[in-house]
Amino acid sequence: MRGPTVRIKYDVRRLWRCPACGKERKVPATETSVRCNCSSAPPLMKLIELQRYARAAAPPLDLVVREEDLLPDNFGAEPTAVQPASETQVVVVETVIETTIQQVEIMEVMTDPAAEQNSLPLDPDQNADGPKVL
Repeated sequence: MRGPTVRIKYDVRRLWRCPACGKERKVPATETSVRCNCSSAPPLMKLIELQRYARAAAPPLDLVVREEDLLPDNFGAEPTAVQPASETQVVVVETVIETTIQQVEIMEVMTDPAAEQNSLPLDPDQNADGPKVL
């Protein structure tokens, strides 16, 4: 949704007023004269608002950027002391245990009740026939 200002922002019509009856009309900017139909001899309407002009162009940007322009104004100054908070804040941090995929699979097999019926080896390098020989 663009909002109500879009309708007004892109309105390129100009406002004209009849000197005889005071009626106002908005006409496209391409019209240079407008007649009012208020009498048998239609008078010319007068332009109320001035013609809109394009904004002045912004000055061109520098092609070279200096290092001084990139640094903040207080660069190199001593940092200000951080004042302690009036209330103590408690931050809860959860510990993360790093495990490998094999350990997770072993833990899933051990907790699965169907795994108790199957006697699968816990070591992935071993199969039912015995240790794997390379």
